Amino acid sequence: MGKFFEPEISQRLAGFWLIILIAIAFFVRFRVGYYQELNFDGCGYVMHAWSISQGKLSTPYWSKGIDHYYQPLYPALIALFQFFIKDWIWSAKLVNNILGALLLIPFYLLGKRIYGSTGAIFSSALLVSYPILVELSSNGASEPMFLLGFGFGLYFFQRFLEEKKLMLCVLIGTSFGISYLARTQALVFVITAGIILLSYSLLKKIPLSTAISGLCVIFATFYIFALPYDIYCLKKHGIYSLRARQEFFKKVAEPGTAGWFIEERDLDKTAEMLLNFRQAKERSLIWGIFSHPGEYFHSVFTKFRIVLKLAFQWGTLIPLLVIILLFLSGLSWLVGKNPSGLKKIFAPGLLWMSIPAIFILLSAPALIRYFCALAPLLALFASAGLLFLREVFNLSSRLKALNSPGLIFIWILPLLVLFPTGKLRWLASQKQMEAKEKGRREIANWVKSKIRDTNKIIMSEHPFAPMVSGNYWYIFPIDYPARIVRYAQAQAVSYILAEEHLFSWMDAPLELTDYFLSAGDKPGLKFISSYPEGERFPGAVLYEVEKPEPEPSLNANLILIVLNSLRPDHLSCYGYTQKTSPFLGRLAEKGVRFENVITASVQSSFSIASLMTGTWLLGPFTITQEKSSEKPIEPELKTLADFLQQAGYQTSAFTGFSDTRAFEIVPLSGFSYFKTGFERLDNSNLEQIFSWIDSLEPSRPFFLFLNTGETGQMQKSESAPSDPQKIVKEYDDRIKKIDQSLEKIFSGLEQRNLLQEKTLVIITSDHGIEFKETGTGFDQIYDSVLKVPLILYWRGHLPQGMSIPNLSRTIDILPGIMGMLNMEIPAQAQGVPFQVYLNSKIEMSALSESLSVDSQGKKGLVQALRTPDWLFCQSPDQVMLFDLSKDPEQKTNLLTIPSDYAEEHLQKVHKLLHKSISAYNFYNIRHLEKFSSAKGARQ
Repeated sequence: MGKFFEPEISQRLAGFWLIILIAIAFFVRFRVGYYQELNFDGCGYVMHAWSISQGKLSTPYWSKGIDHYYQPLYPALIALFQFFIKDWIWSAKLVNNILGALLLIPFYLLGKRIYGSTGAIFSSALLVSYPILVELSSNGASEPMFLLGFGFGLYFFQRFLEEKKLMLCVLIGTSFGISYLARTQALVFVITAGIILLSYSLLKKIPLSTAISGLCVIFATFYIFALPYDIYCLKKHGIYSLRARQEFFKKVAEPGTAGWFIEERDLDKTAEMLLNFRQAKERSLIWGIFSHPGEYFHSVFTKFRIVLKLAFQWGTLIPLLVIILLFLSGLSWLVGKNPSGLKKIFAPGLLWMSIPAIFILLSAPALIRYFCALAPLLALFASAGLLFLREVFNLSSRLKALNSPGLIFIWILPLLVLFPTGKLRWLASQKQMEAKEKGRREIANWVKSKIRDTNKIIMSEHPFAPMVSGNYWYIFPIDYPARIVRYAQAQAVSYILAEEHLFSWMDAPLELTDYFLSAGDKPGLKFISSYPEGERFPGAVLYEVEKPEPEPSLNANLILIVLNSLRPDHLSCYGYTQKTSPFLGRLAEKGVRFENVITASVQSSFSIASLMTGTWLLGPFTITQEKSSEKPIEPELKTLADFLQQAGYQTSAFTGFSDTRAFEIVPLSGFSYFKTGFERLDNSNLEQIFSWIDSLEPSRPFFLFLNTGETGQMQKSESAPSDPQKIVKEYDDRIKKIDQSLEKIFSGLEQRNLLQEKTLVIITSDHGIEFKETGTGFDQIYDSVLKVPLILYWRGHLPQGMSIPNLSRTIDILPGIMGMLNMEIPAQAQGVPFQVYLNSKIEMSALSESLSVDSQGKKGLVQALRTPDWLFCQSPDQVMLFDLSKDPEQKTNLLTIPSDYAEEHLQKVHKLLHKSISAYNFYNIRHLEKFSSAKGARQ
């Protein structure tokens, strides 16, 4: 098809060298990947291959709130190889090695079509050990498959375009569009195709109009398959080109430098990793660039600097710069010595040599897999430069002999050793790989020793352990316990491997680490072992997922009593020296008493709303500086009353909130009867309670919610004494009155024969109260305000006189009740059932949130995170950290005093607790719709 450079090697010799290069390429990829464990993506493709072998066309790769479905071609090849090799991991590796080696064929054909066999062999030789291609095709990446299709597609596209077979060109372009749905790299494919097509038109002297029409066909047909997705998003979300926007906001944002990018992060740990749907939906690309040019260009520059650093670090850029200098020196010599000779190669010289900066720009992105399609383009550029050198050699009588076809190996061998850089040597190093993966291998061997089964599904962070043990892998989606168990059961998962690394990497709330990494059975999860065994903070815990076996509901009555502003350390049964609560003490001796319970909020409205829904509620609220009112919670969140009413319960609420503040947040739909004005439990109010009980249908259970307590009025009372001792005395007197009223209630229930095994009674508080022990008044977040009592009484069902010292939360009350009544724990619940505390020594970190309003009416979020050892508080005005082991009364804020001894440790604790607080709201109600039913989890 027209030779531009002489002398040309024969077709037979070129074919021979192509076979040799393919064999070398396969060996290099095999050697590099031999000691590597199959990477994350590769394991995903193996899982899909396993699904294909079972007749399924897709495997859910569910993570971070996004559903991914692997394209079937590459997994189908893995499944085919597995029939002969009988090893899924090696099947994936060998398929990848073969595809990576065969990649030389289409780009050889493409190079041959552009400037002959010699240049084609040079470009193929450069691809043998090109770092990014070796890395991708030595493990389980899918790029070699797409690059192979891209190379053949581009070759036939140019051929059909020259032959004016436009319909076939349309089909090729459409294939690029199909690839676009699966790989963002396809956009780079199309750009690369455009550059090569223009180069081809210049070299072959094809009319420019033909080249432009070909470009139009590529881009138009490329977008055929992208268009339906954009139309779908336009109809569903009201926004066009959502995919492009998402990619922009995902890749451009730089954590710590572009705050406007991370305002709406809701799915992942950093702005650089997440798919920022909301930001992409609400903002355009132009808005991002022009509204924040400094941040935008800083981000771009930072990324380019990182890429260049990697290029120098792995020794990739140096060989490319050597090639550039050779090209430039050859061209300069040719221009100076033989201007007439330049005429023959002026067009390619203008194309390949006038823009040497392109080499640098191409070499750096080629280190990143998303730009891997630029690697063949770079090889085509470089092979043209080598052909220039051959032309230079032809002008010298001494060097001309080196251009003999029989000595072509002199030109090929340097290209093979040019790129085995530091990165390839590192990848091929057995010691490096073993050192890097030592911990993961140990966990994998531990899992294998504990699980005798094979061909089961293990849900974990990383696929290596499941696959080494002969099982299959689903990714562990970090979320709250009830949702994880429901998802695992719906997906027929057999085991769950929880690893500490995953929770810290994903900045998960500390309570999730506390839950999954503690020894003992959990609802739906049977504890097998922890690694290392016996450690307080293990690196991994293995569970068996129990099959859901619904038990009949116990249909027991439920009485939930929330006493306002009641401090446990002022109750006799919690060790208080004054006899303030003799009746509660006797009740605790017959039931279960929780010693360290933390409220979800020190504000009554949010505390009760959180208790009734089992969720952290401030996250879902829209809190702005212009509006002071709270918006209701999301409509899909239901209350305890809703769930019980749906189960046939007769429900009522007797509350001291005359303004129904909590029930402006929590909808009233679950209560058949609602009565306010119960600030005090006088005889009149007691009569109303028993009147409702007497009116009930005996055949149906009832739920009575009582929110009352004179202690809650002290903060508002104008007559409250100013002397701290008198305040405490009046507070204790009010507790005594409450205790007497509770005794009357229980006496009335006993008379009605309702305190046998028929009724579960739970007594707690919305929050505590501060008596200026810390010198800060009523509203600060300390243990005196955070801690509340919790007493469970259920004759015949609970142990008597049991005391639980473990740190627990009021958010656990809803799942605790549902679990004790043998009812399904709702997916929205973020707490854990009482059974976990009864059966293990688990300590749950506790979040408490409230709103503050400054003098200008602006709202701020006050948050506290309580762990067994630390109390961390942050508000718009200050940040506090207390070491509870040394300072149980929270007198010394460690962040305000110099401490050389503990400064580094304190900074680590501060950072960890701050990240955990920030993570609560990100993990709050995400995935709720997906987990709301077993059907949704399966889908």
